[in-house]
Amino acid sequence: MKGRYGFDALFIGMAVLAGLWRLLGIPMSRLRFIDSSAFNAISIFILILAFGRVFSTQLAKRSMENIRFKKFMAPAARKVRLLRNMWKDRRTHSFVKCDCKKVLRVPKVKGVHTVKCPACGRSFEVKI
Repeated sequence: MKGRYGFDALFIGMAVLAGLWRLLGIPMSRLRFIDSSAFNAISIFILILAFGRVFSTQLAKRSMENIRFKKFMAPAARKVRLLRNMWKDRRTHSFVKCDCKKVLRVPKVKGVHTVKCPACGRSFEVKI
């Protein structure tokens, strides 16, 4: 693998996409909409492209593709990270939204709390 690009986030995304595309083909073939071989062919094509990137020697091009992919996926990644943190802290903290759409974490202590948003500076009261 010396001089080759290797595995990155875009490879993982393409592999997941190929797997999901293949899984989508199973119910479609059972409903007789489309033959499952078309879904198989497309998923194999996606995997071939993904492995073509892995073994590529054009490091700069593959790196730029990966950066663009990460930029494209950043909002979804932030949302997943927020949901994971909300689930992890669900017993000890409550989460409230400010008017600026920022999600704030507040300790789960009964009563009325004054919260100041670090993003916009607005103060508001939250009842827990």
